[in-house]
Amino acid sequence: MFNRFKPFGKDKRGKKAHKVPRNLIEKTNKIAKIGIYEFNSNTGETYWNAVLKEILEVSDDYKPSFDSVLGFCKDDQTRTQLSRLNANAIETGETFEFEYSVISAKGNLRHIWAFNQPEFNDDDSYRLYGTLIDITELKKNEQALIRNKHQWNFVEQMAMIGYWSWDVVIDDFKWSDNVYRIYDFEIGIPMNFERFLSKVHPEDREMVTGYAEEFKRTKVFRKFNHRSLHEDGSVHTIEIMGQIITSSTGEVVEMVGTTQDITERNQYEKEVLKNIQLLNFTTQMTKVGYWEWDSVSDANTWSDTLYQICEREKGDKLTHETYLEYTHPDDRDFVIDQIKKALLAKKLPVFEHRLVVPSGNIKIIQVTGQVNCNEEGEVIGLLGTCQDVTEINKSQDELIEKNRLLNIAEEMAMLGYWTWNPHKDEFRWSDNLYRIFGFETGIEMSLKLLSTRVHPDDQEKIKNITLEFLDTKVFRKFTYRIIRENEIRTLEVTGDIIKNKDNQELEIFGTTQDITDRIKNELEILDKNKFLNMAEQMAMSGHWRWKPNTDEFEWSDNMYRINDFELGTKMSMELFTTRFHPDDIEPVKIFGAKTIETNTFNDFTHRIIRTNGEVRTLKVIGEILNGENDDEVEFVGVTRDITEQIASEKRLLESNIRLDKAAKILTAKNRKLAEFNQITSHNLRAPVSNLNTLLHLYKDEAMENNKEILFEKFDKVIGHLTLTLNTLIESLNTEKLSFEDLESLSFEDILVKTEEMLSAQIMNSGAVIKSDFSSAKKITYNRIYLESIFLNLVGNAIKYSSPERAPMIEVRSSVEDDNRIKLEFKDNGLGIDLKKHGHKLFGLNKVFHRHPEAKGIGLFLTKAQIEAMGGSIYAESEVDVGTTFFINFS
Repeated sequence: MFNRFKPFGKDKRGKKAHKVPRNLIEKTNKIAKIGIYEFNSNTGETYWNAVLKEILEVSDDYKPSFDSVLGFCKDDQTRTQLSRLNANAIETGETFEFEYSVISAKGNLRHIWAFNQPEFNDDDSYRLYGTLIDITELKKNEQALIRNKHQWNFVEQMAMIGYWSWDVVIDDFKWSDNVYRIYDFEIGIPMNFERFLSKVHPEDREMVTGYAEEFKRTKVFRKFNHRSLHEDGSVHTIEIMGQIITSSTGEVVEMVGTTQDITERNQYEKEVLKNIQLLNFTTQMTKVGYWEWDSVSDANTWSDTLYQICEREKGDKLTHETYLEYTHPDDRDFVIDQIKKALLAKKLPVFEHRLVVPSGNIKIIQVTGQVNCNEEGEVIGLLGTCQDVTEINKSQDELIEKNRLLNIAEEMAMLGYWTWNPHKDEFRWSDNLYRIFGFETGIEMSLKLLSTRVHPDDQEKIKNITLEFLDTKVFRKFTYRIIRENEIRTLEVTGDIIKNKDNQELEIFGTTQDITDRIKNELEILDKNKFLNMAEQMAMSGHWRWKPNTDEFEWSDNMYRINDFELGTKMSMELFTTRFHPDDIEPVKIFGAKTIETNTFNDFTHRIIRTNGEVRTLKVIGEILNGENDDEVEFVGVTRDITEQIASEKRLLESNIRLDKAAKILTAKNRKLAEFNQITSHNLRAPVSNLNTLLHLYKDEAMENNKEILFEKFDKVIGHLTLTLNTLIESLNTEKLSFEDLESLSFEDILVKTEEMLSAQIMNSGAVIKSDFSSAKKITYNRIYLESIFLNLVGNAIKYSSPERAPMIEVRSSVEDDNRIKLEFKDNGLGIDLKKHGHKLFGLNKVFHRHPEAKGIGLFLTKAQIEAMGGSIYAESEVDVGTTFFINFS
């Protein structure tokens, strides 16, 4: 702009210059907002145009002199320099440019760019004239640009991101400082592809090189990640984004883009995902559901677990009354009172109440939470948790009862439990252990006091065993004797050692049992111990003995209960068989015969039917005892009812299946979300950036004709942006489809309507459409979507037909093995190179042929509509042969 005005007239050396009429200059300066001044040495008159007066903020009737402008200079140094430049111009006839600051008549600081030109006459008189342009805003923008650059450098370092360009012709990289930091290079050193590759992880170098070659070949830049290796040995994950710049001949000459170190982001995302999974697992395991009530909007939010606790369908609409509907009638006033107190006190107390769920079960719920207030202290809502503590309370009651029974059992079994901290010599004993040793209950116990009860002959043994435990950190069961009230008793000690991460013992705990009487009767119970050992393997469900030669049975009481016989009933194989499931009688007989023949007892399961018709599954383990004579063979074993175990395993399997399905659904939703995010980021960034660029150009452009051209470009860019937004909105609306809009539709009717809508295209192209819906004539579907699917696929078949032949389109239906309906749309058109374009076949704005109407929207929406209804779409194609689209409906 500053070079538009050239000197007029002639200079001191007599060179002619073109003279332009003043009215043309005035018109020009009004458009360009340029101040003009002129001084005539003959008349002594000084002229300032209106723009110059406006810049210096003087009145319209202001009468300037030659030195007037000097009075507006910001300081004496500027004033002196400007005077010197004027004097030199008059002396030598040289033009000069000068940038300086002035203080306007109203006291405002202005930055001025001045261009001055002297013009001399034959009588040595002269004119001094020039232009003054207000560059205040330009200076501000320049300062802002510098400030923004510093801010951008800061942001780059904070976000671990940098920008780059690569001149692929001469293999020269231009990197921002932060890219050097990201790759652990010294800032500013010359960079090329080979040097850059030296910092890429060795396992990723081939991949990165492949991407570079692909981008050169396809002229399309795809975002990718790779790892880099720093000097300290640390591995970083790098994300690269960019775009391709081509020459006028279409050759790739440059790539530009950004580089970001996403190592911490990846770790954070993994940690967040892990925490979410742990939270979901924890809330399900602990039966804790969380909730929130916004009292301003009266909106309620429940977690999935809370829906499960209340046995309510996930996603049902909630109000603040919903929860009270489930509250036990006798507890409803109590709950309401607790909420009222919380709103007044602005603190929610912990309390329990009962819920009556739809199944009729009564659950005990523990409520915790907090009251949310705004800055003015006004209550705006509540949030908290509801935990199903039914089982916990039940377990606590059972624990109390079991502790009572344990105390009784301890006394009956002459058993006591204990813990010992060897570093502090601190003991904790159960009451019965004090009784076993004959100490007063509750007295403080120590190793020294304990040793007073140990038999003198066992003192050294106890000492050595204790040292062994502390040395090996392994506890072995042992026995020793004590003397209590002049009576020798034998004790058996079992236990374990609690250790820290350094394998140092923290505490030893275990049980001590008085086995004096057991030892005395050990020979009598030796035989029964065999049954006890086997019963322990099978949770001691029931033990039995059978002599096949005499058909004699011995059953424990629980064996009678398991098989639903009255206790003490004389048992025989014939009577026992009456409980067998009909389908299992023959297999059990075969098993028995094989066992006798091989003299080997293998574990087996069978079913019984109780008198109430209930089917139970039993597992049997045993062994064969052989006497001196062949007729003295005997079977002994234990039987366990595993019905509940099998049911639990089945439920677990079903839960795993449901979890797997849920994971697949979540994965699909995350994929769709990622696709939508990528589409939005990619397809909106370019037009918005384009609009910003056009806006800056429009503001800076002075010529009205150029502004009109720029304005026409605005219209086109806005049109493309509107189309993209409408397409994305339609895609979102597709995802929100309600299955209430379904109806029974005829494929033939839909095709007829499609042909009517495309009648002009069909006639112009000579297309022939064949259909076969004999396998599946109708489908329950959304009418709008099905019509849209037919219209897009048939329309594309005509639009992308081969110029060498008339379009042949075949549409047919079929039924898959799983009873799902499938549609095929086959054409003989141009076809698509799926190896090259298959990954973006259904992408937004993705086109594969040079067709004036190709927008890349139809297939994108078609896929979205099909997937919204639970279906899928894929294609098979061969270039210049044709394409077939396959639709699998849900």
